[in-house]
Amino acid sequence: MKSQVKMQVKSDMLEGLTAQVTVQVTGEVTGVATGEVTGEQTQQVTPQVTPQVKKMVLVLRGEKSRGELLDSLGLKDRMHFSDKYLQPALEDGWIEMTIPEKPRSSKQKYRLTAKGKMLMEESEGSKE
Repeated sequence: MKSQVKMQVKSDMLEGLTAQVTVQVTGEVTGVATGEVTGEQTQQVTPQVTPQVKKMVLVLRGEKSRGELLDSLGLKDRMHFSDKYLQPALEDGWIEMTIPEKPRSSKQKYRLTAKGKMLMEESEGSKE
């Protein structure tokens, strides 16, 4: 494969001078990728989680309401809980709403996602 590129560069810094650059690229890509990838790959999920979110994931068993989560975490400030625990966990996919189409429902509860369950299992495994 051969290609030739011509560019004209104009700049106020060059005080109206025009520079012409010619670049010629040649090369060929050949080869066959063969072989098999073996081995076990483990995914680390903890590096991207805040301590607050991790704490919430560890107390969330089954489905819990906002009030139940506040109690489980020993928190009283709903705004702090929402800003530091609930919203980051929802946005990063650690937990999900049971009624996503009605986020403000009085019946709204939260549960772990598959990602959240992985974090819980990894955290419990590292305690042993």
